Amino acid sequence: MVPDMSKRLRVCVSGATGWAGRAVTCGILDSADMMLVGAVARSVVGKDIGVALGRPEVGVAISA
Repeated sequence: MVPDMSKRLRVCVSGATGWAGRAVTCGILDSADMMLVGAVARSVVGKDIGVALGRPEVGVAISA
């Protein structure tokens, strides 16, 4: 069953490519209840967060 997209928790992760942020971001990407809408990191600004984490593109660019 596909969850109603309007009921998913929208999340932005600060430090998305760091040690803890990487785990949190991957958990959000794998979750059916949450949707990653923003990623902030000092490195790889502008790159898709999925690609930065070694995953397929997810359509969320990393912001500074």
